[in-house]
Amino acid sequence: MTGPRASVVIPAKNEVRNIRRCLDAVYAQRYPEGFEVVVIDSGSTDGTLEVLAGYPVQVIRIPPDEFNHGGTRNLGARRSRGEFIVFLTADAFPSDECWLANLVGPFDVEPDVAGCFGRHVAHADAGPVDAWKMDLHFASFGPDVRVFRLDREHEDEHRRLEWMYDFFSDNNSALRRSVWEQHPLPIVDMAEDQHWAKMIMRLGYAKAYVPNAVVAHSHSYRPAQWVRNWYDQHASYRDLDSPVAMRRLRDVARWFVRSCRDDVAYLRRNRHGVDLQLRAVVDNAARAAGAYLGANYPRLPRAMRRRLSLQRRGDASGR
Repeated sequence: MTGPRASVVIPAKNEVRNIRRCLDAVYAQRYPEGFEVVVIDSGSTDGTLEVLAGYPVQVIRIPPDEFNHGGTRNLGARRSRGEFIVFLTADAFPSDECWLANLVGPFDVEPDVAGCFGRHVAHADAGPVDAWKMDLHFASFGPDVRVFRLDREHEDEHRRLEWMYDFFSDNNSALRRSVWEQHPLPIVDMAEDQHWAKMIMRLGYAKAYVPNAVVAHSHSYRPAQWVRNWYDQHASYRDLDSPVAMRRLRDVARWFVRSCRDDVAYLRRNRHGVDLQLRAVVDNAARAAGAYLGANYPRLPRAMRRRLSLQRRGDASGR
């Protein structure tokens, strides 16, 4: 085989605060098989392009209105050469020099694995509740590499843990090129990664969770941002027919009460003040509102859908 074995594809726009740290971590990788880096820039004006000029990356420039989560990543994948296509975001920083080798490792062990995803940890400046919940989320997958298959042997587990079978994250993932060429990422507003994983698993492929392929990646939003973020997430969950989508008010109410109780208890145990406890309640109210609206987005007026969505979801088909 000639050329790099892995291609790291990174979408970016106005990431001057993050891109240098991201690329420094990528280029520090110990991966003897060789890798390349492709950055797709969708209209940066803040100095990102000037930073990129200092690295041996292939830069693809597209107009901002051509960006699409799946389509833009597919473009980067088409312009790359590696047997494995690794997706990262500019604000996701590999935590050590073995991240890449660990992330693609299952491909050589399990021939039916089409995609791998790694663990996220929160950025150092993340809110305490956000960091704690992220740790809990990925701890649910277990401490070892875990392969997910939709077969008779795993039917009971799939019914119990459907959300886990649905989860996949292009903030920290790798795809087998031979599978991607036949089944590229779908062109959707959001959650192209989870749509792709669900599709390939239904086709008989497997996915793998790799806990020692770690990136620092998190967001701590203001309440209005949480509304819009969870609106988009739960609109995508509805499109995926995921059990995570909270379509009923009673489910939202139960989630809100449970989350507030757990978050406040966690903050008290760790001696955080009343201000953070109140903030946790407000943030949960914002998330709950966004989740219910997103899970029921076809029932909303088109203008309201466009106002709520960060992805400008305008109609029931997601366009």
